[in-house]
Amino acid sequence: MNNKKSSIPSFFQILLIYFGSLLLLSASWRLIFLLSNFNSLRIENLFLYFHSFWIAIRLDAVIASYFSLPFFLIIILPYIGWQNPFTKKILFIYVIITYLIYSLIAVIDIEFYKEFNTHLNILAFQSNAYSKELWHFAFNNYPIFLYFLLISLIVFIWIKLIKKQFLKLTIINTYFIKNIIFFFISFILIGTCIRGGWQERPIDWGHAMFSENHLANQIALNPLFNWGRSIIQLNSEKNISKLMNYMDNDLSLSISRELIKSKNEYYIDSTSFKRKILNPKELKPNVILIVLESFLASYCGFINTKNLNVTPNLNNLANKGINCTNAFASGKRSAYGLSSILCSWPVLPGFPLISQLESQNKVETIGTLLKKINYSTHFIYGGDADFDNMKGFVIANGFDKVIDQNQFSNSTPRTMWGIYDEYIFDAAESILDTISSPTLITLFTTTNHQPWLMPENKKSILPDFDNNDGRKEILNTMYYTDHIIGQFINKNKNKLWYENSIFIFIADHGFNEFEGKYEDPRNAHIPLIFYSEKIIKNPKKIETITSQVDVLTTLLHIIGYKSSFNLMGKNILDNNLNSFATRIINDHATWINKEIIYTEIFNQKNELYKYQNIYLNQNIKIDDKTKEFIDTQTQFHAYLQQAYTSFKNK
Repeated sequence: MNNKKSSIPSFFQILLIYFGSLLLLSASWRLIFLLSNFNSLRIENLFLYFHSFWIAIRLDAVIASYFSLPFFLIIILPYIGWQNPFTKKILFIYVIITYLIYSLIAVIDIEFYKEFNTHLNILAFQSNAYSKELWHFAFNNYPIFLYFLLISLIVFIWIKLIKKQFLKLTIINTYFIKNIIFFFISFILIGTCIRGGWQERPIDWGHAMFSENHLANQIALNPLFNWGRSIIQLNSEKNISKLMNYMDNDLSLSISRELIKSKNEYYIDSTSFKRKILNPKELKPNVILIVLESFLASYCGFINTKNLNVTPNLNNLANKGINCTNAFASGKRSAYGLSSILCSWPVLPGFPLISQLESQNKVETIGTLLKKINYSTHFIYGGDADFDNMKGFVIANGFDKVIDQNQFSNSTPRTMWGIYDEYIFDAAESILDTISSPTLITLFTTTNHQPWLMPENKKSILPDFDNNDGRKEILNTMYYTDHIIGQFINKNKNKLWYENSIFIFIADHGFNEFEGKYEDPRNAHIPLIFYSEKIIKNPKKIETITSQVDVLTTLLHIIGYKSSFNLMGKNILDNNLNSFATRIINDHATWINKEIIYTEIFNQKNELYKYQNIYLNQNIKIDDKTKEFIDTQTQFHAYLQQAYTSFKNK
């Protein structure tokens, strides 16, 4: 027996060997997955395919960490650790089982991908997945015996390799303190790998969406991770499909289509929202979509004149453009706001659309639609674009390039949320100065967010805000972002790209300012401005109710988009259009139109109020037996049901 006190404890070595073997097993099945798609491979993308193996390590490590948990817990327990012969046998059996499970799921995933062009996911949970007919079909149409031999061979090789490594290990007695230290090292490593790193939120499927090549991205995506992620989503939505079934689906589609259709549009089929614009006059301006972090309408001078000095530059742009004074955010967080703005789709109960697995396979976005007419597309974010799966979503859905804080030097001034806004506007300017084709830039600011910090060298520009509600720091950061926007506009207004550009300014969400309830519509009231000196020649103020969902559809009308689009947004420039906005926060839903506010807590209660101004507490409750109540509820239910059904079927 080796008694070196300075050696690494046996349990730690064993854990690393098992963990590493799982990573290698994952890589082996990834190689088989790659070869199974041989007919789709392109020699010019060979480097990209093998780069997928490097990208995949973090997702593989998540799965390896989960599998390692029982291993980790057993081998560190006193008196029944690795030294115990019985424990050795148990662990060895566990190793065989985990290798078999991983290999079996990897094989199923290979055939699943051939069938559905996506990895194993919630489709496998459908009731017909357990039918005798399906299993009979599988045995007759898939090389089951060949796969069985392949699994047996790979598991046999891996068992031999890991057994050889285990037998090499000697029981090493180490100091108690050293054992404790390595226990905590093991704990930190396992915990870090389970969440995919130390970033704000655990890693998501979007990490694998690293390129424009669909197959390369799918190679990088771990099948067990995708399957596990779909189980989580399915569990979170297990009651949603029943909840969304308010009426006959044909009726809900008919009502919803009527709600969103503009007079200069026509539907091209009878089963979806796919429509085209009548006689469009096509333009191809640069589109600069600026998503403003946490801008609340009541703090914007172009909506609330009491705060004219907070947003002087945006005030000027609003007066020269289209100022939508009654726009509302669809959800409570950035992920929900981006889902509605980029996809022109309302928030649904459950995960944000940009995180849902359905979004891996080219949902329509501002990126995909403009790429159809040869736009280059960029997404710029001052923070970590992996946060909330932003990067993965936009790369998978029409954006050529993502720029986030990782593309800037570590010395670039920043807050905990990312670099200051001035630097991402500089990045946008650098792109626009070198473009040769129409360009979309979606720019998402970060500075107007807790802890409400701004660069020290910009504090001298601040007015002395007289605010007694403890919100002075928010006014400061809003003013800073507005100041940077003003600098950006003034610096570039004589450039050719500027003359042929349209700017859109909209907030990702509001914040919890009124009544302490995020559900309060005043907390969702946000700014929305369309501005272009060349294209928008007749400034106007639009006071009808609109939302983030309507931004993309309205843009398509402004630029005369000739292709079809399958979106749920409205063209808010149509004066005869239905005026409404929806908002969902957890189980609380709101429907707002120009006269009423309908609220519903799913499966609990619903209420309807007439109002004159959302900022005045003069709401009149409407009885739930009235025609107005029933009609409003029916419209909301139809719209929500169709949003859910159509998105899941996309």
